[in-house]
Amino acid sequence: MNPAREWHLFRVALQFYTRLPVRIEDWQARDLGEASKYAPLAGGCVALLSGLPWSLGWLAGQPLLGALLAVVTGILVTGAFHEDGLADALDGLGGGQNPDQILTIMKDSRVGTYGVLALIASVSLRAAALSVMPLAAGWAMLLTQHMAGRALAVSLIGALPYVQADQLSKVKPVAQDLDPSSRVCVVALAAPTLLWWPPALSLVLLGMLLGLRTLCVRGFRRRLGGYTGDLLGAAEQLTEILLVVMIAVLWPFF
Repeated sequence: MNPAREWHLFRVALQFYTRLPVRIEDWQARDLGEASKYAPLAGGCVALLSGLPWSLGWLAGQPLLGALLAVVTGILVTGAFHEDGLADALDGLGGGQNPDQILTIMKDSRVGTYGVLALIASVSLRAAALSVMPLAAGWAMLLTQHMAGRALAVSLIGALPYVQADQLSKVKPVAQDLDPSSRVCVVALAAPTLLWWPPALSLVLLGMLLGLRTLCVRGFRRRLGGYTGDLLGAAEQLTEILLVVMIAVLWPFF
């Protein structure tokens, strides 16, 4: 392992997955595929930044406000990268009857009813779930959702073919260059976030993640024959929502 190379790939991941001011002049398209193994770490950076307003709100006795600001911070740090995919994917899957229609709708810059409702649900559920958590558990929730969400999304790349009418799509280098060892690395980086929770709850969450991944693989293959960047964004958001809701509901019982 070349430490300089790995540091370069991590910075490429930060530049691609966030809006953080990381300037890299000498990177190539193939670097993006390799850098995807650090997507969970990029998510961890988003979680740490989101945790700051969450802590301030919680300490001020306004956990709901802190939770809303945490969600907004995550959106700002990523440029709504995954939320955009969620909205486009729901519009396409909800309004399209065949793969061509779905792709056409997803490429439309306008947001439809399905997309708007999906965004409202995503923001509301994530904020509501975080608001009921104690301070330390809220930090753990943020790290778990952001890191595991990106891990699940990237893991789909190895399970499905890339389907996109626009061959200039910015996710195409990821689809072409992600290798099996990188997919293993993604899982290895995200898995420890489940260990903060009680063992029984960790197993429940792991089972739910595996179930969601299976549903995504089967659903995306059936509706579209593969995945697009928008579908990866939707998978990331669905993972976050599933995790935070289940943690908020089940954590008090473990």
